[in-house]
Amino acid sequence: FKIIEIDVLGKALEIGDLSGRSANVVMIGALSKTPPFAAIPIEIWLQSLKNVSPNPAVWAANYKAFTVGRTLI
Repeated sequence: FKIIEIDVLGKALEIGDLSGRSANVVMIGALSKTPPFAAIPIEIWLQSLKNVSPNPAVWAANYKAFTVGRTLI
């Protein structure tokens, strides 16, 4: 096993999510860079996030959190 420790709550708070609710999306972003999940095209990840909510504010927050998560790996 390869263990990767990431402070996703800290990153969520860092990007302005005072509730920390986007920590799970930060984690999804990080997972999207690790095998076997890295084989999934980024367009699929982004479309899945967009499908969560049609609200533009939610999409923007999720996109930001996902993008930050991808930089952690």
